[in-house]
Amino acid sequence: MFDDMTYTGRGMSVLDALYSGTQAALGAVSSLASAGGALLGLNTTRVARMVVWHEGSLPMVFSQHFSVLFNPSQVTLSSGCSWQPKQHASPGRWSTELEVSSSAYQPASLSMELMFDTTDEGMSLMSMLGDAASGGMAMAFSQPTGSNVLTHTQKVARLAQPSQDLHRPPVCQLWWGPYMLMQGVLTSCSQTFKLWKPDGTPVRASMSCSFTEFKEDSLFEFFSPDVEKSHVVRRGDTLPQIAATYFGDAAKWWVIAQFNNVENARALEAGTTLRIPALER
Repeated sequence: MFDDMTYTGRGMSVLDALYSGTQAALGAVSSLASAGGALLGLNTTRVARMVVWHEGSLPMVFSQHFSVLFNPSQVTLSSGCSWQPKQHASPGRWSTELEVSSSAYQPASLSMELMFDTTDEGMSLMSMLGDAASGGMAMAFSQPTGSNVLTHTQKVARLAQPSQDLHRPPVCQLWWGPYMLMQGVLTSCSQTFKLWKPDGTPVRASMSCSFTEFKEDSLFEFFSPDVEKSHVVRRGDTLPQIAATYFGDAAKWWVIAQFNNVENARALEAGTTLRIPALER
């Protein structure tokens, strides 16, 4: 109900003021409850906030991060792949068999709406009560207070802007607790401001965001075991691991070793290109 009550330039509504003051009071009560619960040995685990890690000056090195102000109420993940009817060489042959190519793959997308409200920053319930005692309720509830909400929204909006070091927008990783929801780029961002201070400072906003999956090219290869391919060895790669990736069977590591005349299977040099033979069906 509070989202429908936007600031019109005539001051903060009573409900908005009560809402902000209540949030500050609840925050203080929550802190006291957590401290008391810890003394009593109760479980006082805090709810994890969503954290956005993103590239800094180096590509694919996620060295910078920030937390969202409030966790989203819901997150929508969607993906797809365009399958096509398989073309048979024999004329007149008909079947419902489908086939897919790497170009038909559609990267996954994540959409969510974030809420930002800074009306309780710099304002406490005690200060409101003090204003009410000295100047009446009208003074206490007449004007919205809080810090500039742009300090929070711009952290998200900048993810769609080119970085001076990368010469492109940064790749991001969206984490919620121990779970990474997606690695991708911000492809759509819409900000809606809902409440302002008398001097024009925005203190409440919502933001609709869409992220599109982004991974390195080699991770998108279609690993069909009946087609010959190549693999560039990375640090930490092993032949059983590579065989499991391309063949679905780590025990077939010797096939790759024999095909590439690898004498020491435990000493793969990073940067070496291995030919992955085609397996007969």
